[in-house]
Formats: sequence, structure tokens, C-alpha cells
Amino acid sequence: GLKKIFRWVFLKKMEEELTISKEEKVSVLFYLVKLFFTPVMLKFLIDNMSSLINLFSVSSISDLPELTKINILRVYFPLAFYLILVLDTLIFSFGYLFESSRLKNIVKSVEPTALGWLAAIICYPPLNDLTGKILGWYSSDFANFDNININIITGLVSLLFFGIYVWASVALGTKASNLTNRGIVSSGPYKYVRHPAYSAKNLSWWLMAIPAIKIYGFIAIFSLAGWTLIYFIRALTEERHLLQDEDYVNYTKKVKYMFIPGLF
Repeated sequence: GLKKIFRWVFLKKMEEELTISKEEKVSVLFYLVKLFFTPVMLKFLIDNMSSLINLFSVSSISDLPELTKINILRVYFPLAFYLILVLDTLIFSFGYLFESSRLKNIVKSVEPTALGWLAAIICYPPLNDLTGKILGWYSSDFANFDNININIITGLVSLLFFGIYVWASVALGTKASNLTNRGIVSSGPYKYVRHPAYSAKNLSWWLMAIPAIKIYGFIAIFSLAGWTLIYFIRALTEERHLLQDEDYVNYTKKVKYMFIPGLF
């Protein structure tokens, strides 16, 4: 497929119609997915592992600090959070690096539209820096509500959301990757909604943005609404792509809700 494209571009054959097979097109598009997402995900994995290691040295892992409210917020919540992120990025890194019939993760199709690609890649480096400059960012991993008990409760709820988020990644397993159809997954949280990771991540963001909303008001709401809209567009373009697969059509008949069971 690449050979045909290079010949078409560099051998001055652009006046002729470019013809590549469906399999060649899928292969080329998937290698573009790999080219963009593999280094990004490996960088995330390394950064998350570094953050985890910085929380504890090897010698102190067996000697965790006392289970006080302060330590829950300063140590145990970040520990759980980075463990979740390490597992998530590890699964996706593997998914981008390897595909095999033995792993049952051969790519069937790749997102064919520019809008679908754009909605996905603006959420990741380096383009998410530009997205952040346009929309701003008013959430955090664990926000301060000026009350230690409320901080613990909201922190637990946020970790619950991120637990659902990584549960979705575990359910995807070797099929984990953006912009591709590698076979329909209907286990784990996908039994209940079709886009559980997007729902969980955005619910956590909105929860942890409450203190910022109190301070910045509409500006913070506009920012979070913008990020949520991006993920909504991602879900819609994924739906349009996956609905070309009869297996996904049948899946949508069983799992009717996209984001929240019983609501939407």
C-alpha cells in the first residue's frame, strides 16, 4: 500500500487514480495509528511508572505509612491512581505494539474519517497542549474541597470512576487501541454501556473541577464542557465507524446505552 502511494506521489503519477485494496488501506492506516500512539503511550507508561516509583522506594514498599486521613490523601490515593494508570498504559502499549491471530486482535478496520482522527489525536501529546491552550484546564487528579473528609469521599469516588476506566482497558485486553476495530468486546463494563472509559474519565473530571467552578465560574464550566464535547464526538465517530461491522450492530441491540446505564 505504501509503495503504491509513494509511486503515485513521487513518480508524477498523481494525474492517475490511486487504487489500493481495502486490506492495503487498513494496513496503511493502522501503521499511522501505531506511528502516532505507540510513542505517546510508551511515554505515558514510563512517566506513570516513574511517578509510582517516586512515591515509594523499593525498600519502603513493605513499610507503608500509617493509615491516617492525611496519609490517605497524600500517599494511598496517589498510589492507587498511578497503579491504575500504569495498568491502563501497559495494556494500550501492548495493544499498539503487537497484533496476531493468536492474540485475537487482528485489525478489521480503521477509522476512515478526518473528524474521527482529529477528535482522537487532539486529546494526546503534542496536540493536547494546543487543545489545552484553547479550552484551558480546571480539573485535577484530587481536588481540594477545603475539608479533609470531603476530600477523602470525593477522592474515593474519583478512584471508583478510574477503576471503571481501567476495568474497560482490562476488558479490551489485547484489542486495546484507538481508532481501530479489532473485534467487538462485550465483557466487563461493556456489558452495561458502549463507552464506559469515556464516561468514567469525564465524570471524574467534572467531580474534581467543582472547587475550580466555584472560583472561576462559567470559564471553568466552558472548559470542561469543551473537553466533554470532544469525547462525545469521539464516541459518535467511533459509533459510525463500528456500525459498519454487523457484530457491533448486534451489540448495540443488546447494550442500548452509550454512556450511563438507563439514562443515555
